[in-house]
Amino acid sequence: DRIANSQASRRGTGHVVESIPVALRIASLIETSTFEQLLQEAIEGGGDTDTIASIVGQIAGARIGIDGIPSRTFHNKSVISAIESFAAAL
Repeated sequence: DRIANSQASRRGTGHVVESIPVALRIASLIETSTFEQLLQEAIEGGGDTDTIASIVGQIAGARIGIDGIPSRTFHNKSVISAIESFAAAL
């Protein structure tokens, strides 16, 4: 068991590799879904949900911009200012 567990830990679980196609499929729905709907789909789909939602959020955010992300999704309003400052510097 110890050897099998050691080998498995070196190979990884494959979650990230499996997550990318799922995230891309969900993100491709950006034209017909809201930002929140995309994240909900990413979370409810199961699997490595935090990775999938992160990828989906990044792709969708880049596509729709900060104005397309509902302000209620930001728990810390200072995050909006930080994002705007960072984006302006690009």
